[in-house]
Amino acid sequence: MLEMAQQGPIQENFRQSWFAGIGLGLSQFLMSCTWAVNYWYGGKLIVDGYITKKALFESFMVV
Repeated sequence: MLEMAQQGPIQENFRQSWFAGIGLGLSQFLMSCTWAVNYWYGGKLIVDGYITKKALFESFMVV
């Protein structure tokens, strides 16, 4: 009887855990992608001569 009473809450908890895990994973993925794009574009600006390495890392420290 107790196991039957717990089936609904267990399934709901399992579903919420999946949503929380997917949300956390997605947010970490997006942050990593943002940093990667920032470094890529910063490198492109350095190669093209628009900014220096020092300016790039100073801007990262400000943000």
